[in-house]
Amino acid sequence: MFNKYFRYTLAMLFMFCIFKGCSEKDPDKYYNSKDKYAIKFPRQWKIKEGYKGTSVTALCPEMGSTKQFHDKVYIVVDQIPSGIKVSKYFEGFENEMSKTIKDYHEIEKGDATIADEDAKWFTFMESNGIDNLKNKIYLIKHDNRIYTITFTSTSDNYSQYSNRFEAIVLSFEFE
Repeated sequence: MFNKYFRYTLAMLFMFCIFKGCSEKDPDKYYNSKDKYAIKFPRQWKIKEGYKGTSVTALCPEMGSTKQFHDKVYIVVDQIPSGIKVSKYFEGFENEMSKTIKDYHEIEKGDATIADEDAKWFTFMESNGIDNLKNKIYLIKHDNRIYTITFTSTSDNYSQYSNRFEAIVLSFEFE
């Protein structure tokens, strides 16, 4: 009799641990329940939800008192009609960027897989009137949404943060 209860108790404890472990969220990740994603930003970066029309913006700490620009990562989520492929959306997005951004100069572009979804990316230079900026943008389609993850940095800082940005993008997952 004791053996039967012992096995039952062990089984229940095992099941509790499995389900509890699966339901706990990583405290180092940012979770967005509205747009159904999670991403890991560096701990020291300042997180702003809904900042200037974004889903979230993560600002790198300032590098000095004279710094005019915060290096940052931000995510914008847009609804799109069903049947639109990421490659088609990318063409229009890239075209619109080249028309609306001052001093736009594309550097490179390519394909990726982010969170098990096909993605497109491109890098470009621009000027904000004070700094020369380098950007890398990933476009990821999931269901009827496009998730745009953008890294913007001064051209001087870009190489210092580009590996960190890639790690941030690779941490992106759908909830």
